[in-house]
Parts: sequence; structure tokens; C-alpha cells
Amino acid sequence: MNIKITGRLVRNVLIVVLILGVIAMLFGFGKRKYTVHLDGGFKSSSIRTRYAAGEEVTVYYDVIATDTDYYFSSDQVELKQSYDDEHGYVFTFIMPAQDVTFNVETRNSMMYSELFTVNFVNNAEKTALWIIPDTEDNRKTTLWGEAVLGDVEKGSSHEITLETYIYGTAWLLRMIDKDQMYYEVNGVELRDGCTISIRKSDLSNPREGSDQCYLEVDFNNGEDPVVYVGFFAAIR
Repeated sequence: MNIKITGRLVRNVLIVVLILGVIAMLFGFGKRKYTVHLDGGFKSSSIRTRYAAGEEVTVYYDVIATDTDYYFSSDQVELKQSYDDEHGYVFTFIMPAQDVTFNVETRNSMMYSELFTVNFVNNAEKTALWIIPDTEDNRKTTLWGEAVLGDVEKGSSHEITLETYIYGTAWLLRMIDKDQMYYEVNGVELRDGCTISIRKSDLSNPREGSDQCYLEVDFNNGEDPVVYVGFFAAIR
């Protein structure tokens, strides 16, 4: 079969090659692609969820509630964040050579009102400390978030800043010490400027059980400190 090469044929072939090249540039054909995981309310600005490294990606988040603060992050990329009424939160980033996931944390903006400080004295072993609001959900969970203090040496004193919350003034104290011993005290009333100190039970005192810890709260107002009896046991 003889094919006649004409200027028109060459021109058409070049046009097709050019179009294919543009498509390949736009969509990353021929390059390894990585996935943008769109979970929990995130949406892509296009129908695509897979991109080649180096491509610019735009995603939206429009699951927005009233009286709620949103905090967004990703462990893989640096997000450039903006907002518009049509799309909600808008994020752009350059696709890395790995899959990308997003993190979103929410907090009721009406829940917290002001900061206050307490002084913590550790009379137990070297420990990590969590202080969280005393709610029904928090009493059930073992996920306490980031510790307010980590690796607190025995005998040391530290100032802690907390946020008041709408449900009340009671708090839960959780500790795990260097020997993997667990401390739990519930319903602790805290006020600005108070001092809290914790210790294990004194085994020489027959009134104190071996599975107990003691949290003393001194409001520094001339009144006797309040003592809370908590639970103390090895983590199994």
C-alpha cells in the first residue's frame, strides 16, 4: 500500500501529536500518579483524585457547621488555605511523590471561654499527665489527646494553662508513670491559681489502700486543701 505524504498530512499528524502532548502535560500521562484521599467532607476541584508529583492540586471542604472552629492539616504537604462562599474552605498544594491525606479537627467555638492556670506538683514517680474536662464521653475513653505535661520528674513543679468549658468546672486527671503505673482521679474541681499535688498511697498507713492515689487541691485562699482519692494500678 502506498501512502502519499503531503504537507496537509504532515500538518495533521503534528497537530495530533501536539494535542496528545498537551493532554499528557495536563493529566500527567506517562508519570506515576499518587492518590489524594478525599475523606470526611473533602472534595476535589476536578473529577480527578490521582496526580503526578509536582502538579498543583486544589480541594474544597464545605461541611461547615455554625459555632464551630475548624483546624486543617496534612502530614504529607503544606496546605495553602483560603475561603470563599461558593466552595467553603479552599486548599491548594503541590502533589508530592506519595499519597496525601487530610486531618480536620473541630471544636465548638461556644464551648471554651477563657484561660486559667494551675500549679502541678508531682510527688509520685516520673510521669506524663493529662487533664481533660469531666464529661461522660471522656470518662469512657482512653484517648486523652496530647498530654499537658510529659516526662514530669518526681518532686518537680509546673504551671499548666487550661481552658474553662461550658459543661462545668470538674476535671479528670490521668497519669502514666515511668513504671507503667496508671493513675485516675475524677471530678476534680479546679480554679485559677490553685495548686494540685499527687502522690501514691502510703503503704505504711493502714488507712490507705495499695490501689489508691491521692490528689490534693489547695486553692491558696486560707481554706484546707481538698483531697481526692483516685485509682492506681499497673497497666496490663
